[in-house]
Amino acid sequence: QYLLQHKGRAAYFGNPMMDDEAIRSDGLKYSIGDRHIVTLVPSSRGDAYENTARMLKVIEEIGHKQSMAWILSLAPNLTIEEMKAELTPLGWEYLPEDLDAKGFIGKLKKTGVEPVHIVLGHFGDLIRSSTLVLGMTGTGNEQVAGLGVPVFLLRGQGVNSTWRRILQYKRLLGDSIYIAWGSNKRIAKELRSLLNNQRRLKAMAEEGVKRMGV
Repeated sequence: QYLLQHKGRAAYFGNPMMDDEAIRSDGLKYSIGDRHIVTLVPSSRGDAYENTARMLKVIEEIGHKQSMAWILSLAPNLTIEEMKAELTPLGWEYLPEDLDAKGFIGKLKKTGVEPVHIVLGHFGDLIRSSTLVLGMTGTGNEQVAGLGVPVFLLRGQGVNSTWRRILQYKRLLGDSIYIAWGSNKRIAKELRSLLNNQRRLKAMAEEGVKRMGV
């Protein structure tokens, strides 16, 4: 648009991120009763295990909330063994299940908290079935925004979670992301509030599609 406005020759052929095979649709629908599905998208890299632990601290503050269902999106290159090694010391127990057609492989459980279901792969359909995504900075969360799903952004560890990086991310994705900060208790309260704000969620979804040029 900028080039065309300034008499340049330009054509838009799409956003490579949104052509990624990883977000294709296989026509699967995810649901857990009539609850809002909140999907955890920690990363597809080695920091995913630590990022998941960060997300679970917020979930612990929410406790039992019958209107919400948690699903962890596990990238195929990650291992449940390393996830267990990171989360078991925090009091989370992994209960395995037979792999089914939708990629469910088990769940994480802790006393006083709603279980976190784990889905291996099927990223595109899982995101399309979600009301909200709990994520960090990264390509996966940019794809989430492009699919029209709001992103509730947490600060993690490492180079991609500096405040400078997060502010750059905000410039890129605008109001399609909600940046959470403060104590885990405060963040949990903001997450619940956002889920109850349908008007805000709709506006975030539309902004994400616009920002990612879909």
